[in-house]
Amino acid sequence: PHRLRYVLRSADSEARIRELAYFDPQTGLPNRQSAIELTAEALGGTAAAGENHGVALLLIEMAGIGHIAETFGSRISTGALQVIARKLPAFLQSMMLARARVDFARTADAEFLVCVSGESPQVLAEELATSIKRWFQDPVAVFEHEFFLEPSIGIALAPKHGDDPETLMMRAATARDGARTGNPMSHTLYNEAMSANARERIALDVELRHAVRNEDLQLHYQPKIRLCDGALCGVEALLRWFHPRQGLISSGVFIPLAEESGLILEIDDWVVRTACRQLYNWRDAGFSTNIAINFSGKHFLYGDPVAT
Repeated sequence: PHRLRYVLRSADSEARIRELAYFDPQTGLPNRQSAIELTAEALGGTAAAGENHGVALLLIEMAGIGHIAETFGSRISTGALQVIARKLPAFLQSMMLARARVDFARTADAEFLVCVSGESPQVLAEELATSIKRWFQDPVAVFEHEFFLEPSIGIALAPKHGDDPETLMMRAATARDGARTGNPMSHTLYNEAMSANARERIALDVELRHAVRNEDLQLHYQPKIRLCDGALCGVEALLRWFHPRQGLISSGVFIPLAEESGLILEIDDWVVRTACRQLYNWRDAGFSTNIAINFSGKHFLYGDPVAT
């Protein structure tokens, strides 16, 4: 009896260890490590299936989960993830039926991975992406709340974009980032130019950080004119970055970059200080006006705009 209890306890412990190693505790789905192995298995299965067979990875991110957690707490955001984990895989499998194998995993906080293997993987992936977007057009109901979530979807194909799980996941993530910066309800297929763009963005992020530290940014002041009499009624501060090699960098490029990295908080502080300094100098010169500045919404979430 003692030996039997020991064997049973050992078996239970091993099962628990395996569960923790390969499954997400919040949703019960396969985790990232498990997703790597499932993808490797799918790649091995299609290698001998024929020329037209392959694997597609769809990486799905829902940035809105973070906002739900910040506003309603982790209980509600986890509940939203659990609803998705319970309902979306079954919906996708019903779309594919016997045409393809579909595996579903949670690979990060607000990120899910779909691995589909079968004939014409790009066609399968496009169909799944369209189905995912359609599924998210309905609200996700959690307790007494309803949330509309906007998925960003990146797609990578094997063997076209890689022949191992890590490369495919990395390139699906690169494509997903491209979808995120465009239409958030879109899906994007990986291409080689995306990797080059990603490297350029990383380099630009480093240079932007140096520009902020060295106060190489500039404020330009655009007059605001009262139409009824043409009088000046204030100015608006416009942020400009003149790169030493690339010249003027569009604010449409570097502001989203700063928003993503969190650098926008430092930039906001710099803009406030610089605008106040300009008002002080103008007042000393006998010129009185007001300056309108643009403040990032991130500052209201993570900064202290009142203190600033």
